[in-house]
Amino acid sequence: MKHPFLLAFLFFSIVVKAQETESSGRRGLGKGQYIIGLYGSGGFNNSPVYKHPKWALSPWAGYFVGNNLATGLRMSFGKDAMELKSGSTGNIWEYNHKSVAPEVFVRYYAPGIKIKPFVQVAAGYNFQWGETENTEGQMQKVKDSHVIGSVEGGIRFPVGKKLSIDAAYNWRFSPKSVLNDANEKGRIRLGLSFRL
Repeated sequence: MKHPFLLAFLFFSIVVKAQETESSGRRGLGKGQYIIGLYGSGGFNNSPVYKHPKWALSPWAGYFVGNNLATGLRMSFGKDAMELKSGSTGNIWEYNHKSVAPEVFVRYYAPGIKIKPFVQVAAGYNFQWGETENTEGQMQKVKDSHVIGSVEGGIRFPVGKKLSIDAAYNWRFSPKSVLNDANEKGRIRLGLSFRL
């Protein structure tokens, strides 16, 4: 994938052209409507040597610029930490890293079916900060920031007229984060969305 943004642009150009022939509001995802949602992912490892909690939350909101085609903003928050237990030795380094990543996205839902698969591309910026153990065993402050981009695919399962359960897989194709990033590690995401 040398040119993922070019491929995404071509895909969405075709989608927008196809939307011109579809009636407004078909299957409830019509032009001019709004949608909001929340994704979450996480995990916890508790071994005899260390504790390793990590979590990520991503609230998002979108506007349908065409039938089944939404654009919007997602704000991802995450924390990834490694804490050694008393008396632990070895090559494990303690750290506590947090991240905030605002992104703009474009998402397309498959038309004509109730359970809607979707594909999404997003781009934004990732801000990270926290503490990392140095070679002397002391915690030192660290920070990093960089551009990010991602491709996401998932399924929207309606559980009412406006509410749905969403499951998605997110792949970040931009440079890997220097610090541990729960938003980058949490590729499988579950959440809710609500059409306004």
